Order: sequence, then C-alpha cells, then structure tokens
Amino acid sequence: MTIYVFRSQLPGLFQSTLGEEHFSRIVFDRLVPNGPVYVVTRKKIPSIEGVRQMLQIAGPQYRAIIAGLAVSGMRISEWLSRKMSDLEIRSDGHARVTLRSNETKGRYLRYTFLTKEVVEFVRIQQLNYPSEYIFKGETTGHLQPHSVQQYVKQLYKNAGMIDSQGEIYCSHSFRTFADSAMRNAGMDSKYVSAIIGHKNKLQAEASYLDWNSIEQEWVSKCSQTSFLTIQDTDSKEKIERLENRNDKLELLLTKLLERMS
Repeated sequence: MTIYVFRSQLPGLFQSTLGEEHFSRIVFDRLVPNGPVYVVTRKKIPSIEGVRQMLQIAGPQYRAIIAGLAVSGMRISEWLSRKMSDLEIRSDGHARVTLRSNETKGRYLRYTFLTKEVVEFVRIQQLNYPSEYIFKGETTGHLQPHSVQQYVKQLYKNAGMIDSQGEIYCSHSFRTFADSAMRNAGMDSKYVSAIIGHKNKLQAEASYLDWNSIEQEWVSKCSQTSFLTIQDTDSKEKIERLENRNDKLELLLTKLLERMS
C-alpha cells in the first residue's frame, strides 16, 4: 500500500520540480508500471481488558484521548482537533460531538457520541489543561497526531499489547474497536457506519440521515456501556480534589500579591 501511495505522488512531485516539459507521464508509466495493490499490515484490535489496562496506566490527558477514541470511533486527527464547543453535553451526562464536513475524510457532516464516563475524563483533562480545544497544544492550538500516536504506541506496549508479523496496534485500531463494540451492543449497522464515518459507504445518503434517531438508539444501546470503567478510580472525587487544589492555589496567590503590594 505504501509503494502504491508513493507511486501516485511522484508524478506530481516531478512535474512541479522538473517542469512539465522535462517529465513524461507515458515514460514514467512504462518504466514504473503499476503493480498490484494489497495491504501489507493489518490493524490489530485491542481487547476490552487491554483498553482498560491502558486507561489504568495513562495520565488524565491520554486517558481522555484513548477513551474518546475507543467509544466514538473518531480518527485521531478528528478527536484531537475538537473544541469544547463541539461537545453538546446532554442532561443524562453523555455528549454529542459535531464533526463538520470539511473536517472529515468522508466530507459530510456527522456526529458521534461520548459516554458520561468519557465526558468526565474530558472534564478532568480541562481542569489540568484549560483551553478552547479539548486537548491543548504544547504551544498553540491543539495536540498534533504525530506526537500523540507515538505515546499511544508506548501505552500499547506497556499494557502488554505487542505488534506481530504483519499486524500492528495503532490509534486507528480504536475505530474498529468502537465499531465492533457498538454492533455488539445491538446498534443498526447503518447507524454504526454513520457514526464511525466510513468513507464512501454513506456519502450519497448523508443528507438524509436522521441523527436524532441515531442518537436515541445510541443512548438506548450504548450510553450505559461500562467496559471502560476503571474500578479503582472515582472521577467525581478527582474533579473535587482538583477544584479544591485550584481554590487553594488562588488563595495563596492572592495572599502573595497582597504581601508584595
């Protein structure tokens, strides 16, 4: 697959650097014929126990990243680029996430959903790194996929999930994990494809999707799923501790400023 991608990109590179008058596509096709296209690596899918283990050892930031990917099926670039304003938190605690057409690979407006548990992880993440983006960047903007993927890969290893010949664990593995989890919960396959955003499968029907019905089915089948629950972690207590810590820091800062003045 990588060879195929490189071959498709090289003609454009040669034309832009050498000039069209010095590059012949006919000669290129004769010298570098199109070979068969096949997938050389397969994405390994983490087990439920494996995902739980990753959440146990991850810090607040990566716990929110991994849990969001595993529940929603978003691509990593889609999840990392979300702003807090993209989350509509419902009265029962779950959230609907907006993905605009220009931000998705399928090029159609779609929504995905987060369980109450993942929303709590996001709240903790925001207390640690407040920003308009869910995942604040190191300098500006949001976290970038490249650096995040490297750390996620390390978390796979730390949780005992090791690549094998022709099979690898990666951030994209969570898309299939989420797809399988929703189908196993009993969701209609068409609704699952719409949420996951499988390219080309629903593009012609995208304008006719009833997202209210999709959300209702997701709530009834998936919103109470507890497969990500970390047994020894109470999210509410963590939030309260962080809030109390922030209050104490503000009080100390106020007293310090008073003394300095």
